Amino acid sequence: MGAFAGESIINIRHPKFRYAYRFLGIIILVLLILQILGFNPLTEFHHAWQHPTDTWHSLTYKWWPHVQAGWKNLSHWTVVGWHNVAHWTSTAWNNAVHWISRK
Repeated sequence: MGAFAGESIINIRHPKFRYAYRFLGIIILVLLILQILGFNPLTEFHHAWQHPTDTWHSLTYKWWPHVQAGWKNLSHWTVVGWHNVAHWTSTAWNNAVHWISRK
């Protein structure tokens, strides 16, 4: 907040705590994203603490289809990429053999 007030950021941050600042910045970013998405992080954490089994089941049922779809897309693009690499390698090999045989 001091940087917004016009104070020098160098006087506020200590290099010794550089990674702590980064870690806390990531946590704050995640909390802000959760609030933008309509979740109250404190309420969510409180509910998860009070009812861990219900929370685990709701997360599993809510996010598992997205995980499966993402894995399917990843495996699809891995196969497509492998085919492209194989095609490029065979074409390069054929061109190299053709170029060497012409000499």
